[in-house]
Amino acid sequence: MGFNALVFIFNHRFPNTNLIRDDSLSNKNKIDEIITDTSKDNLLGGYYVFYRRLFFIFAIGGIFMVLLSITNSYAFSSIFTGLSIGPLFLLEDKWVRYKIKKI
Repeated sequence: MGFNALVFIFNHRFPNTNLIRDDSLSNKNKIDEIITDTSKDNLLGGYYVFYRRLFFIFAIGGIFMVLLSITNSYAFSSIFTGLSIGPLFLLEDKWVRYKIKKI
């Protein structure tokens, strides 16, 4: 018995339920919108994606090294480096918005 047959049987036994949620479709549209966004393509001469990857690798590594040299604790340095990833993304987003307005 295939998946479509199971969905058909389920829908007839429980007619008020739906296996496909409406919000999952809206999330798919948001993901498609993010993937097809070309507003950042002209930043830094078109090399924005490459520089962004380098920035995050070196920023996270640098934060870890600084914290490790200050505290001499791998656990503390790892935890606070992980906690700094979110603020790094926020700073990068604010910088991109500033540059897009400037262009």
